Amino acid sequence: MSKKKTLPPPVKKPPAATRGSGVAVAVVLKTLLAVALVALMIGGLGYLGTRSADRLARRERYAVPVADIQVEVPPFLDKSTFLLEVRYLGELPEKVVSISPKLDERLRAAFGRHPWVADVTAVTVSPEMVIQVGLVFRKPVLRVTLQGEPGPRAVDATGILLPASAKTDGLPVLENIQPPAILAGQPFPTPDVKQAAELVGTYPTATIERTKDGWRLTAPDGKVRAIVSN
Repeated sequence: MSKKKTLPPPVKKPPAATRGSGVAVAVVLKTLLAVALVALMIGGLGYLGTRSADRLARRERYAVPVADIQVEVPPFLDKSTFLLEVRYLGELPEKVVSISPKLDERLRAAFGRHPWVADVTAVTVSPEMVIQVGLVFRKPVLRVTLQGEPGPRAVDATGILLPASAKTDGLPVLENIQPPAILAGQPFPTPDVKQAAELVGTYPTATIERTKDGWRLTAPDGKVRAIVSN
């Protein structure tokens, strides 16, 4: 005779009360987890806010007014006016941060935009947070008359137009050429002015004019020098 297979005992369902308590525990755990996450987020935001406040306070502590920068000024300008013009042309804020890693680059660019500035040689910050900028200024070498302007203007040795404040007394005069009016600090669109400025820097000159063959330079003693263009 074949043996009868023994069936496994039926699985008993847990009592309803037990199932209910398990669900309650799960709900409590989820609630606690949600509360913990919210607390973590609030704590994180508070930490970030504290760090932002610390950074802001640090920036304020090391902020230096542009008006306090130590710098030599161009002729015929006072320091406050010069630095105000640098701020405007260089789009600088009222204060700069002395410990900023971009301070050197930013100040060089701002000062370099001023029409009197030929070169920015150095930007230094002392332990006392004093900012000093070293500058080389353009020097007037030639007097020109621009189209549409009543008075003469000065040009530097590279053919750059200087501000209207630059004095022209005693400068060699460019004759028979009236270059177009341009903004101070800009080169002229044609090479004539630059060539004339280079020549008067080489030879003693009272007047210089363009001829069909080149340039005619008259010295202060009346002697004439002709320079043939290539």
